[in-house]
Amino acid sequence: MYFTAKLSLYSESIPQLFVGRSASKPLRDDDRSIAKVIHTGGPSEVGVSKSGRFIVKLIKTRTWHERGKALWGHSRLNKEITGNRLLKKLGIQVPKILETAVYLLPLIGKTFLGYYIMENLHPKGFHSITDLLESRSLQPNELERIIDLFYIDLLKMRTERIVYSDLHLGNLMSDHEQLVWIDTGVSNHRWSSNKKFERKFNDSIRRLLKSKAFRAHLSAYQQKFQTLMFA
Repeated sequence: MYFTAKLSLYSESIPQLFVGRSASKPLRDDDRSIAKVIHTGGPSEVGVSKSGRFIVKLIKTRTWHERGKALWGHSRLNKEITGNRLLKKLGIQVPKILETAVYLLPLIGKTFLGYYIMENLHPKGFHSITDLLESRSLQPNELERIIDLFYIDLLKMRTERIVYSDLHLGNLMSDHEQLVWIDTGVSNHRWSSNKKFERKFNDSIRRLLKSKAFRAHLSAYQQKFQTLMFA
């Protein structure tokens, strides 16, 4: 179902008209109204909807080049939405996306390329892996299970020639049992050369291993994750 929509931030309307698509009927205005921002700065604005049921992610426009790519479905917005579907198809857990929308006139200089709305996992007991590690709330057996799920998911991506663009522990959530991937901007290297894919995949793993959170809390597992890298 297609529709037009406007969003609001702290009850102030964002002066852009979006063309949206939803799997069923469009969401309510309260579901598109951001009442609490949980991430700002960088390439996106992320917040909890006024209804509390959903997470709204607005993708910012950074360059004119990005506006052109939006016309052909190759923007960062499209990359994250496609990545969500691709990972789900591989059996990797991701949040359910309920609504997506793009700015109606992408070549006109506005703040956002578009947005998508996904389920809010926090009321279901999910927290970022970084928060769980810093609070030391994971039992040893829970940590081992999450590490195994993390490794298996990365192995699936390796086998299917997929590179997770922003690989760090803050983009993983867990309820002490399940593992869910968020911020799903991935690159599919099905048609790339082996050399290019292997270099990109290795770089992604290398950034994970060098990240502050991994070194602080998971250094004992460094060798395990290094086995994912290509020689």
